[in-house]
Amino acid sequence: MKRALAFVATGLLLSNPIAGASASQCASSADQVALKTAAVQQQLMVAALSCHDVYEYNRFVLGHQSELINSDDALKAYFQKADKLHGTATYNKYKTELANAASLRSSQEPDSFCDAAAREFDSVLRPASLATIVASADLIADAPGASCPAYESDRPI
Repeated sequence: MKRALAFVATGLLLSNPIAGASASQCASSADQVALKTAAVQQQLMVAALSCHDVYEYNRFVLGHQSELINSDDALKAYFQKADKLHGTATYNKYKTELANAASLRSSQEPDSFCDAAAREFDSVLRPASLATIVASADLIADAPGASCPAYESDRPI
């Protein structure tokens, strides 16, 4: 009986790409970089608006435009590969949740959020590749599912 249950559980995990991946590692290291890059960019976007750092945000985006586009394409592909039917919706939901989490933190703790954002802008505006910046970036707010977005029955939650 235990063997039959283990077989069924394994089958269920393997039938859902995200769930199957979470049994060992939810996302590849490249996928994790794309997930964190989205988190960093969304938080900086909120900081640009909340902390009046639009100039700094624009410098960041323009300075890393092609890298940001490539990372966003990789993020879309990650969600599409994981869930062909709802991948685009899950991608949009993920980015919205990132922005909402940052916005919530900025409204609850505006001073500490903007202080952290100022430090992050100092870091991201130094000459370096986007990959280097993201690897050393501290997330200003909690990033929902930044390493493993959650799915339930092939639908984003």
